[in-house]
Amino acid sequence: MHSLQNYGLSDTLTFDACQSAGEPAGYDAAIINILTTTATPATLFLGGLWMQRYSAQTQALAGNPLFELGNHSWSHPDFTQLGPAEMSAEIQRTQQLLLSLTGQQPTLFRFPFDRYTDEAVVVVGQHGLRAISGDVISGDPDPQVSARAMVQAITGQVDNGSIIIMHMNTRGEHTAEALPEIISQLREQGYTFVTVSQLLGLAPLPTSP
Repeated sequence: MHSLQNYGLSDTLTFDACQSAGEPAGYDAAIINILTTTATPATLFLGGLWMQRYSAQTQALAGNPLFELGNHSWSHPDFTQLGPAEMSAEIQRTQQLLLSLTGQQPTLFRFPFDRYTDEAVVVVGQHGLRAISGDVISGDPDPQVSARAMVQAITGQVDNGSIIIMHMNTRGEHTAEALPEIISQLREQGYTFVTVSQLLGLAPLPTSP
């Protein structure tokens, strides 16, 4: 396993694909195409309802070695408003669908809206998952956030070890437009992109930076 010290500056791009009951979301294939053509690793947090709607795309994402998949709950509820049994159901149902579709069992979890309680963190841990937040928020669900503003916000906030939060469910209207410049500028600043598990030392790094 390679040490992140050998990589210098490293950060992680993460993309949420969430969907609530009665509110269908999309699949922004342009984001995945950009990540693939630029050979940029990323961690994708997928919701159960979203995967149910985009099962073929989920399988394709699982087969792409650039990506790791995480659990983003079943129906994207506010976990601060749920009891432990409801939290467990949201987590476990998504784990089961991911396993059924991809043969993979994720080890990472992201709370919907990044809202949680101490009890919610404990419940996530009881399912063998690590809760992952982020320190750089793109703001991409807001249609008023332009591609230029997104690039400036991310490149201005990022630091060594940052986890950047974006969306790939077409709620981020300018995400695909901003992404090539984000990748380019951060690489020019000396950053290497890794997955969350690689950043945390839970998975081996690529053989060369």
